[in-house]
Amino acid sequence: DEDIRDNFLEEGVDVLKYLLGTFIINGFTAEEIYEKFIDKSRVVEAKFKQEKAIEEIKNNDKETVFIDIDGVLATWPIDYINFVNTKLNKNYTTLPDLKKDVDKKLQYELKNEYRLNGSKRNLGVIEGAKEFLKQLKQSDLNIVLLTARPYKKYFRIYSDTLEWLLKHELKYDCIIFDEEKEKYIINKFYNNGVKFIVEDQIDNAKKLADNGFKVYLRFNKGLYTDDIKQEDVEAMVKYTTIKVIKDYREIFECQLV
Repeated sequence: DEDIRDNFLEEGVDVLKYLLGTFIINGFTAEEIYEKFIDKSRVVEAKFKQEKAIEEIKNNDKETVFIDIDGVLATWPIDYINFVNTKLNKNYTTLPDLKKDVDKKLQYELKNEYRLNGSKRNLGVIEGAKEFLKQLKQSDLNIVLLTARPYKKYFRIYSDTLEWLLKHELKYDCIIFDEEKEKYIINKFYNNGVKFIVEDQIDNAKKLADNGFKVYLRFNKGLYTDDIKQEDVEAMVKYTTIKVIKDYREIFECQLV
């Protein structure tokens, strides 16, 4: 009735005033609150759509491709290396050199700052990646982006990733966040119409290949990752379902056996 309805409204306003008060006490501006509200709304909507999209992908007749983001689509960690160079006035050129030289505690602090300052929204796009995704879409394939970015620890990483994809107009059907992304593919899509996977981590590529998936391994010459060495690439010869690539055109020019 009207009495209870009005009481409910008043109690709700008390809760709202308390919440806004905690924002103000902690120094958040109206603009920051509004922007975070919009970001969170976008994330909630995206998660809802992802669940529906995954079910649709599992049930439709199209083949599916899985594409990693960092080191495959996004210029990570070169942008992070540049961030560290600016902060420390250094000139690192590879991630292994940075890890070897910088104190581990300082590395943690720098990466923490990098993840919290919105830099993920401003990552560059690897040459040819946008055109590659567009061509996949024109080939009538399901495109699933898969990333191990730790959005459960750094909440804003989810919205930063969505904003980056939107800003660069990168084509995809859904995006999955999973810190063990290779296990996600094996457990959720084994024998379920996967055409191929594009990865830049050699251990992940081997696990996927061992489970029967066709993998294109993007070889970044040690710049983007510290686990791909020339001898590793040469060892890939025994894996008939792994093809090492340096350019996206190679994917459309060759067929994995």
